[in-house]
Amino acid sequence: MATIDTQRGTSRAASRGAMTFGYDSELFAIRDGIVIPAALALGKQHSTDPTVWRSDTGTYYPDGAAIETQSPPAEHEDVLTENLFRTLPQIAEHVAYVDPKTRLTLAPRGTVRMGDVQQLDETWGNDASLQILGCREDFNVWDIVTERPHPTTIDWRTIGHHFHAGLPLYLDEIAVYNYVSAYDLVLGITSVFDTSQLARLRRMLYGKAGTYRLPEYGIEYRTMPSSVVLYSQELFQLQARMFRLINEFITDALQNDIESIAALLGSYDDRRVLVYRTIEAEGEPDVPLARAVHLELAERLGALATAQRIQDILFTAENIHEPTYSEFTGVQSLAEDGIVYTLTEETDEQNQ
Repeated sequence: MATIDTQRGTSRAASRGAMTFGYDSELFAIRDGIVIPAALALGKQHSTDPTVWRSDTGTYYPDGAAIETQSPPAEHEDVLTENLFRTLPQIAEHVAYVDPKTRLTLAPRGTVRMGDVQQLDETWGNDASLQILGCREDFNVWDIVTERPHPTTIDWRTIGHHFHAGLPLYLDEIAVYNYVSAYDLVLGITSVFDTSQLARLRRMLYGKAGTYRLPEYGIEYRTMPSSVVLYSQELFQLQARMFRLINEFITDALQNDIESIAALLGSYDDRRVLVYRTIEAEGEPDVPLARAVHLELAERLGALATAQRIQDILFTAENIHEPTYSEFTGVQSLAEDGIVYTLTEETDEQNQ
């Protein structure tokens, strides 16, 4: 187990294997501007129907109103990118097969019909029900507490993208703080690059800075909206690269030179001020500050060109809520490509 040296404020942790990376990504299926609950969009007709679809590149399934997808963990972002951007077109074709007028969107917040909320009650389970919001507890390094409304009282839902790190350390409180605060300033800060009203409304209740979970293999970072990650294949690969680089830096620093973390990110107070001026701003977030911090930290990580390209994509795209299917590679029509999605029983691995 990791131990904390309270005299020096350092974290000493034993190794537990290679570092790996993963994700779970959420999208909405919409028709005529209204979110079609994921279970219905994927063709589930009864509460007892199985709800997990698998292909050779990933898994997807309902997560309340959203369609969620994930693939096996990998040691490099190129593998994750290949898997995700072979799976996403399969999801798009799947929902179009069920209803040709349905399409996918990355809008951070969407409207649902209250009739669907009433229909998809708790008998549909954690995955498909619209009366259950979240099945596992979130934690927050900034001690931000959010009172969320009961799902039966609201006609909207939100989506996000969650990066997962399989870390070679047993995590103590200091390690978790350093990882997650770093994620905020290198990745989460790009949340405010989606300047839409829908993104601001999402951040009022979901996607708060410093939000994470602690699966047994490491950390799941839960702040980012899908729009600033999934808009294109290139964007995902760049954001995943930044995630890998900051994990490698923090892991090395925790083992060898913890003072280098403060040299990169600043003190606790420094980090908190930046978070509350950007991701957690009560009014308009300071987007110019967010852009400057993003570039400065990327330069220190040796990834300035990566951060510049991320900003170029997000600030020049016509609409980052509409995914760029023209940039997906390696997949044609399911029928032409011979890919078959299979329906399987839900497992405990899903909906984490």
